[in-house]
Amino acid sequence: MAQLDRDYIERKGWSLGITLGNSDLWGDIGTNKFMDHYTNSNYSDHMRPFGGLFIRYSFQPSIVLRAGVNYGMLSAADDMNVDLAKEDVKYESDAVQRYQRNLDVRVNIWEGNMMFEINPLRFSPLSKMAKMHFQPYLLAGITGYHFVNSGRYINKNGAGASNGQWIKLYDLHIEGDGWSGTGVEAYSKWQLAVPLGIGGKWDLSPKLAFGIEYVYRMCFTDNLDGVSGKYLDPKYYKANLSPQDAYIATAMSDKSWELDGSKVHTPGQARGNGGTKKDAYSTLSFSFFYKFKSRAYPWWE
Repeated sequence: MAQLDRDYIERKGWSLGITLGNSDLWGDIGTNKFMDHYTNSNYSDHMRPFGGLFIRYSFQPSIVLRAGVNYGMLSAADDMNVDLAKEDVKYESDAVQRYQRNLDVRVNIWEGNMMFEINPLRFSPLSKMAKMHFQPYLLAGITGYHFVNSGRYINKNGAGASNGQWIKLYDLHIEGDGWSGTGVEAYSKWQLAVPLGIGGKWDLSPKLAFGIEYVYRMCFTDNLDGVSGKYLDPKYYKANLSPQDAYIATAMSDKSWELDGSKVHTPGQARGNGGTKKDAYSTLSFSFFYKFKSRAYPWWE
C-alpha cells in the first residue's frame, strides 16, 4: 500500500487538463459587497460559463507551472441591487443609486495565463500528508486578456432596428475616453491581470486527477464593464459619432429613465467610482487533468 500511495505523488513531467465553471464580474455595475453579489435574487440571471485548456509541468511534487487559454463571458447589472433597494428606500444610499442607475453589461473575454501551482503538503514528499490523495493548492501568476463589453440598448421611443439589442460599448466612447476636451484617457481592450487562487485536487489514479478551484483576477483597468468616471455631455457624442450612434450613445449613457423618469443625471455627475477601484473577475471551476507517463526517477527516493 505504501508503494501505491507513493506512486500518486507527481514525478517531474507534463500533464494536460480542461477546466469549466462559472464566472463573476467585480466592477462598477452590480452590487458593492461580496455577499450581496452572491445572495441577491437576480444572481442566477448573470451566471455565465468560463473554461478552457491548460498544460502543467511539475518541477517537483510541491511546485508546478501551469499555462492555459480560456474563453468565457461575464455579466452584471444594477438590478442585482433590487433587494437592498427595497430595504433602504433613501435615494442617497449606495444600493438605491446603483439600482436607479439601471446599467447592465456583458463581456466576452479571451485570456491566456501562466501560474505557479503550489502544493504545500508535498514540500516533504516522504511525509504522510504528501501521500494523501486529496491535496490543497495555491495559484498565483499573470494573465493577459482581450475583452469586448456590450450594453443593452433600449430606445426611448420603443422603436428601431437596434431596440433591445446588445451594443458594443468600446466603439461608442460612452464616457468620452480618448476624445479631445473630455480629459478622459483612451483605454485598450488588451489588458493584464494578476490571478490569485485556491483549490483542491483529488488523485483518482497515478495519472488522472480531478480538481475544484476559485481564481480571482485583479485587473489594471476600471473599464472592463464600461463604467468608470462621469456622465458625459451629449454634445461630445454629436461631435464625434454618426447621428445614429450619437443617439444610441446618449440613450445608453443614462438609463435611469426606464425606472423613474424624474431622476436625471447631469453631465459631470459620478457614473462610476472614478477609477479609485479597479475592476476584477473571478471563476469557480472544475478541472480534470491527465499526467503523462514520466521516466524521470523520483528525486525524493
